[in-house]
Amino acid sequence: EEWNPDKDVDLIVAQAQAEFILSDIYVDDLLTENMEIGVKDAIGLDGEKKEELTAEQEKHYTELKVEVVTHIEKGVRLATSVNQSWLVFNGAIQLWNNFLPLFKQPLFQETLMSEVGEVLKTCIESMNTCLANKEKPFINIIDLNEHTKLSTFAEVGIVYTRIQEYANQNDEAIRVADMILQFGVPVHLRKIMDSIKARVLIAKGGGKPAAGGAPASGKAAGGKGGAAAPSQGQQNQTVSQVVGMIENVEKSTDNHYKAETVKKAIDQLKTWNAAPDEELDLELHAELWSKLGRQAFVIGTMPLLKLSIKCAETAFKGVTPDKPLHYHMIPEQRLRWYSVSQTLYGEVLSKMINPQKQETESQDRLRFSAINHFVEGGKLAALANISILVIEAAKQLWNVSLSLLDSPLHQKRLIDPYIKMVTHLKDVKENSDGDFLIVMYKALFSCLNESQNWQLGQQVVEDAFTFVPVSHQRLLWESKMLYLSKQGKNVLSEISKMKEGDASLQAKVWVKLARSSTNQYEQYSAYSKAIEILKKEQ
Repeated sequence: EEWNPDKDVDLIVAQAQAEFILSDIYVDDLLTENMEIGVKDAIGLDGEKKEELTAEQEKHYTELKVEVVTHIEKGVRLATSVNQSWLVFNGAIQLWNNFLPLFKQPLFQETLMSEVGEVLKTCIESMNTCLANKEKPFINIIDLNEHTKLSTFAEVGIVYTRIQEYANQNDEAIRVADMILQFGVPVHLRKIMDSIKARVLIAKGGGKPAAGGAPASGKAAGGKGGAAAPSQGQQNQTVSQVVGMIENVEKSTDNHYKAETVKKAIDQLKTWNAAPDEELDLELHAELWSKLGRQAFVIGTMPLLKLSIKCAETAFKGVTPDKPLHYHMIPEQRLRWYSVSQTLYGEVLSKMINPQKQETESQDRLRFSAINHFVEGGKLAALANISILVIEAAKQLWNVSLSLLDSPLHQKRLIDPYIKMVTHLKDVKENSDGDFLIVMYKALFSCLNESQNWQLGQQVVEDAFTFVPVSHQRLLWESKMLYLSKQGKNVLSEISKMKEGDASLQAKVWVKLARSSTNQYEQYSAYSKAIEILKKEQ
């Protein structure tokens, strides 16, 4: 008698589960043999190719790798045949977990076995069927929640579309992207899928894509009876369109097209109502406005610069601009975009400075306002522990402040932002560019010397010693000796702490002291010490 799946659902479920178990057995066999699964060549877990294998051994390991994915595919097909979504998604998750280390590699497509791509496709088609049908789970089985299902569907789909994009299979990539985007997948995953689709559309079209982004399900708002509140589908469509337009602008070389597309994207993003209690929405809100602001800044015309400022301000004020942000309670990923937008705001202000058309006072106001935003950007980056953003804000501050250092009055005003910025650099231990740190500290010490704040100078230099590379500490020693001398403190004991072998540095410190002193005896004594040290070195 022919086996009837409608009558033997429980047996088919058991068979599908057995297929998944068999797949795990083959995975264990490969790992025991120190072999990487899912790659075309015989690669060990250390990433090195096993050159000593014979052709027969390589064939054996290839067969084991194929068995890993074949059994998952069989299990997923069986689960689909009896409409058991929980089992379909279990198979997709098992595939995902097994190959995740490979998927995380930058160009995993180069080494991936073609069989893995085929099983990814099977999983995507089966998950799509399950989500579309919304069937009830098998009796007594606890089903995955919808959010987990949509996340799994999107994650697997993103990997598959990246494979198709790499292979120039543009139609297939677009087909799967549209399949996934029709559902309410999480916003951060929708953003990634939209970006992939936009790139594929550009590659397929060979020119400028339409500035509409990815299509989404649902009718447009409005119609007879007045405009209705945007549905979730329409909200998702808005995000998709904006992401697509940003991707198009980044790829385009036509400034007119870029300017018009940025304007459209800004108008479109204004219609998106990010949920104030959804962290992913809050992060995406800051990211999209920051990216639009950056593109407007790059175009650089005055109208676009003004739009860039509005974008940056919208980004760092958040979804509820009337409420203060408590930075210490905000996740690092969102803080990153607040930092980026603050620094962007400062860059725009500095670019608006026009010496030919503006009075000096107006120029300086713009400079100090820009500096305040750079300091805030550095502070937020330090809170997020992203050193590259801290040093970027510091360098922007340095560039803008250069023209202010000639004025004693401005030097006094620069002390506070300089100290705050070097503190942010110290907080994230950012000392990769020792040369920049020294020019930054040199400017700060110049400001402190002008204000004759020797005690604060000593505090600053002591902090600097904790993270400035030893190879760049000459300025710190010279400044420290100066500040101690000006306060009447014991300089000799501090100089003795310097490395005995660094005679040149010790001599330079004594010369620096001699030049800074107004007492002839102290000058003579310091020069004598320098000469004595250098003679001993000969």
